[in-house]
Amino acid sequence: MKIDFQSKKTEYEWQKSFDKYWLQFTHQWFEWLGWILIVGAITYLSDKSNNLILKATSAISYLILFFYFQSYFYSIEFHGLLWIKKENSRRVISIFISGFLAILIYLFFKNLIFEFKNN
Repeated sequence: MKIDFQSKKTEYEWQKSFDKYWLQFTHQWFEWLGWILIVGAITYLSDKSNNLILKATSAISYLILFFYFQSYFYSIEFHGLLWIKKENSRRVISIFISGFLAILIYLFFKNLIFEFKNN
């Protein structure tokens, strides 16, 4: 996915881009919430039952979720950042932003699971 902050578009084209983005992201968001509910339920059951298989499944699920978010967000390329002129610098900044977003979303969902299991 490419995000270009300096793209020259008409108002109609920007609106069409935003609509396309929200249609895709909303579907993705609720798919992720389903995964989070499943991981939360597995984590809750593993804590209550102290079952080794459920604990392993929970740990593996967290690991897989982390790598999924890393892969998902690293596929986003940020272009048109005003202060960056060189392509190598743009790539480094893009990787940094993507990694930050991946970790932020992972921690958000991990905290959501923690709240789910403790309440």
